Amino acid sequence: MKNDIERERLATIGEMMGNISHQWKQPLNNISLLVLNIDNTYRKGNMTLEYMQDKVEAIEDTIEYMSQTIEDFSDYLNPHRQKNKFYLSDSVEKAMELTMPSLMKSKIDIIFYDEDDYQFYGRKNELTQVLIILINNAKDALLKDTKNQAKSINIILEQVDKNFILTIQDNGLGVPTELCNKIFEPYFSTNEQTKGRGLGLYMSKKIIAEGFNGKIEVSNDNGAVFKLIIPENIG
Repeated sequence: MKNDIERERLATIGEMMGNISHQWKQPLNNISLLVLNIDNTYRKGNMTLEYMQDKVEAIEDTIEYMSQTIEDFSDYLNPHRQKNKFYLSDSVEKAMELTMPSLMKSKIDIIFYDEDDYQFYGRKNELTQVLIILINNAKDALLKDTKNQAKSINIILEQVDKNFILTIQDNGLGVPTELCNKIFEPYFSTNEQTKGRGLGLYMSKKIIAEGFNGKIEVSNDNGAVFKLIIPENIG
């Protein structure tokens, strides 16, 4: 019995480390791009105090997100971990802010449409993590579509009946129909050369189900469409 508990504990720690590693890849890449941007601007003689302050603030925000990610995963097994009221649009905007350097480098436009300031009682950073995963997933799909010269990602937030619907749609090649039921499995990836471990969509499904009592659906409509369906709560 003791050995079984220890194996389960080690497996949980291993999964958490893998999740943190996965979540840190994009922020680390963003910091690298920001530092490179600062260096290039300085070498060209275009550096200003305002520019430097703006980039340093962006790096500090990214580091803060990375620190919060460690706390979130460390606290993940605690059933009493803290919840707060937050605007769903704030999570979307934070995810866009953290992925923007990479999207700009890849020449991908991202647009956010929201109908209202919807409030939710839960863990804001967990939703932000899911949105970062889905945005990066869309970015990777778009980069495969070499003929597409107007790559874009649309995010739509709306309320339908008693559910909040967050739609993340790209104008890429879409998800093969036979894979739609497999992409949420752990360690499954549609990218044979991916540097990840195939955990992103699995993590997203798990977080939305356990943390938000919701679900994720995937379909195709001139590109891949991921929908987060989150029941309205009172808080």
